[in-house]
Amino acid sequence: MRVLHVKSVAALLFCACLSSSAYASTAYMTAGIGQSSVGVAPQIQNGGIAFDVGYGVRENSNFAIEGGVDGFNSKSLTGSSVTSGQAYGAYLDAVGVLPIEDYVDIDFPLEFTARAGLGYTTSSGNLATGNPLAASKLAPTFGFGAQYGVSKHTAIRLQWDRFKLGYNPEYTGQPTGSESIVTIGINYSF
Repeated sequence: MRVLHVKSVAALLFCACLSSSAYASTAYMTAGIGQSSVGVAPQIQNGGIAFDVGYGVRENSNFAIEGGVDGFNSKSLTGSSVTSGQAYGAYLDAVGVLPIEDYVDIDFPLEFTARAGLGYTTSSGNLATGNPLAASKLAPTFGFGAQYGVSKHTAIRLQWDRFKLGYNPEYTGQPTGSESIVTIGINYSF
């Protein structure tokens, strides 16, 4: 399984090297805050405040590589004996960008994005029994979003991302769960 993950990262980096040299690469930073939705099993669902901070390089008008960290904090997972929980993750994504201006003859700086890559998540929590709930997982990630340019260097960004979480099946009955994050934030390019 690890060989598949290493090959996926290598393919992402290879695609970045093939990008067009006619477009000057642009570095950018992004930060957002929003809501998470966590599901470990049908009876264990909840969410909380989420954040996302990332750095990316836009290789051409339709492709970027982005990496960053995200996380959520929840006071309780409904339907379980988990009294508190947190999850944090790091990700590396290939991002496809569809600028509306390239396809419609209007001056409207709206772009739609789709992303896929690898994420490494660490989950932890406290059980009412006193046992710790902790696990890590390396798994594919994906997401969709849109951003609207408010100036030459700044854009407002709305993003939805999906991550797989690892859990100890002894306590949850499930070896993995998933986390969906919806964030609104800012994208600043250099």
